Amino acid sequence: MNVSATRSPLLVLSRRTPYPAGLLRPQGPRSTRRIHLHTTTTASPHEYKTIDELPGPTAADTAYLLFVKGYADKSHAMQTEFRGRFGPLWRSRFGPLDLVNVASPELVLRLLDQEGARPVRVELSHWREYREARGRGLGLHVSTGDSWLRLRRALDPLLLRPAAALGHAPALRQVVEDLLARLERLRLQRPDGGVANMQEELYKFGFESKGP
Repeated sequence: MNVSATRSPLLVLSRRTPYPAGLLRPQGPRSTRRIHLHTTTTASPHEYKTIDELPGPTAADTAYLLFVKGYADKSHAMQTEFRGRFGPLWRSRFGPLDLVNVASPELVLRLLDQEGARPVRVELSHWREYREARGRGLGLHVSTGDSWLRLRRALDPLLLRPAAALGHAPALRQVVEDLLARLERLRLQRPDGGVANMQEELYKFGFESKGP
């Protein structure tokens, strides 16, 4: 199933961190790790690809889009372009990063279903170093594995109880209404009815929504 690139959720996996069981399973050398996600457009349900068989941009192509075409602060636009060129599953390499990009609701759901109790994320080394240098805990956003699971279990009573969530509803509703009103104002200012930098607006929304 093909999904519009502008609506596809994106999930990025890094080789620098362990992979969820059943997604990228070591089969010897790195080049033989197998991806247990298939796309409905390029593979049958029983065909798997190695990471080296995935299509993707060259480092020079990525650098051109970032620094010449101006996608450095519009990563969503670059991902949309790659999604259109390579399909819902592609590999990208830039500097020390070696990533598998997933841009299909069906594949993202399959990946999340395989995570188990300990989700695996791209390692945010700069966040980790910043917090460790100041003697601060890593928190849910930076922690992985067993440390993440311990924090999550401790916070579950506050995160999952309907009564606890209900207390934040009025403030969150106000933040959402403010976002929708701002997007409408921005759309009215452009002849094409679009939003110039949706990523920036969503970042602002994310920061504001954490306050309540």
